[in-house]
Amino acid sequence: MDIFNQEDFKLIDLNCYYGCWPDRTMPLTETKKINDYLEKGFSHICLASTRALFLNSYSGNNEIYSFTSDNSNLLPVVVMPHNLEEIYDLKLFKDKWLKIFRTVSINNLVGHKWLSYIAEIEGNVIVPYSMGSYNSVSSLAKQHKKISFVLTSVNYPQLPEVLALLANLENVYIEISCFQLCNGIEYLCKNIGPEKILLGSNYPVYTPESVLLKFNEADISYKSKRMIGRGNIERLLGGNLL
Repeated sequence: MDIFNQEDFKLIDLNCYYGCWPDRTMPLTETKKINDYLEKGFSHICLASTRALFLNSYSGNNEIYSFTSDNSNLLPVVVMPHNLEEIYDLKLFKDKWLKIFRTVSINNLVGHKWLSYIAEIEGNVIVPYSMGSYNSVSSLAKQHKKISFVLTSVNYPQLPEVLALLANLENVYIEISCFQLCNGIEYLCKNIGPEKILLGSNYPVYTPESVLLKFNEADISYKSKRMIGRGNIERLLGGNLL
């Protein structure tokens, strides 16, 4: 039996998008598509607004709050402003659920005005990783030990740098949607342990079936799969989401 079909185990997808790409008018994720997605064995989907990523973080974050407000299965991901003129007071969202943040690049995080607030609430920042980002990630993780930095867009070329970060820094994690190494989940579990691995699909850039295939085929223990598919994310978010 596939692990995601078992009644005692529903998955959490940390990395999905809502909205349109800049050159398209049709939304990437509509309500019907998300409902179909949840039926694949997921209990929660974490959504970032493409409007916030590409156009304006303030209006995009408001959009994602509005879209997720009536559905407890959808968790908003706050895109951090990447233009100085867009940085605004987070107190505007004081009544909103704030726990997961996302940045466009690691360079955007250095000296960002929101980091002190994110550390105060022990929040999580999803960070796209690129070659040569080792020193920046290491410095930020050491400076902000109460923030969990989740590295995404990691594939084989970045592996040596990322493995070193994961091994040496307690508050650095990897999200596996782009990780295409053969037997990659087994490799990560062997080298860094399942405690540092988080499930994400990068939907709709990839389909949920893509991450489910490598997740279900991974030759690791049931306990490890529970940690990767749900437990680690819940721990970072502060508790059981069901």
